[in-house]
Amino acid sequence: NYTTRVADIDPNAPGVIDIRANESPSAVADAVLAAADGDIILVKRGVTYDLPQEALDKSITIRAAYGFGEQKAKLYTTGNWNIAEGAQIDHIRFVDLEIRGADYSGDYVFNPNTKNVNVKELLFENCQMGTFRGILRIRGTVTFENYIIRNSLVDSIGGYGLLTTDTNPSDSELTANVKNILFESSTFNKIQAGITSRNNSTSIIIDASTFANFISPGGQMFRYRGGDGNNNVSNGISITNSIFGHAWDESESENYGVRGIDGLASTSFNLVNNYSTANFSFSGNEIPDFTVWIYS
Repeated sequence: NYTTRVADIDPNAPGVIDIRANESPSAVADAVLAAADGDIILVKRGVTYDLPQEALDKSITIRAAYGFGEQKAKLYTTGNWNIAEGAQIDHIRFVDLEIRGADYSGDYVFNPNTKNVNVKELLFENCQMGTFRGILRIRGTVTFENYIIRNSLVDSIGGYGLLTTDTNPSDSELTANVKNILFESSTFNKIQAGITSRNNSTSIIIDASTFANFISPGGQMFRYRGGDGNNNVSNGISITNSIFGHAWDESESENYGVRGIDGLASTSFNLVNNYSTANFSFSGNEIPDFTVWIYS
């Protein structure tokens, strides 16, 4: 028995911008500027492109065409991509790409600080991502409804971690927030911080994933720091079928303890079939019912 891959996207189909013949570093950015809302940009494996910097105001998919060789098409940045003020975006999707920063103390994939933005979906599918200060940092009045990392490898992420919403809550308006977070069938290695939010979320689901050298010693895996009324995940946090190794001990001091949570007093946890290594430990604020010390 055998299975075949889903047919590659038709480069001549409506809504597809095929730039495989253009290996200029600016080719992706130029294509995004020219694209209509919802277009798909088809890139060539093994080619390095600049991550766009012009503030995004439309739905877009950037994906690699099928091809031979293991090297992915790469999006590279020494800064970050932004989102335009007032943008109402259905989806932003990265498929089968490497997305790489120059410096994990300064670069991001997205770092918008603006007003009245709503993004229904941010998806990383079959991607390799790393050398960023953070993947997604949002400020102002920016909402992401669904943030998904699936079948991906994430490495070398600095102090803004996998997600940071970085504007204090307000009584007059909903500030930066991410509603639903899904990490599925992915590997996370050498990550200084996990999920940090100053506003509530609706759900966090982690399934079939591996975490090694995960968060700095003493850091929090889930840090909801918005204060009373703004520091919970309303539908709970689910972690299933996943493995956790020790903290990212960059000083090599054998300090492996992490803190599980900050806030989240009213958040339910569903933990099923998870494992941790013998040198994993909590130094405080443990995640309820988290399995410690299974693999040695």
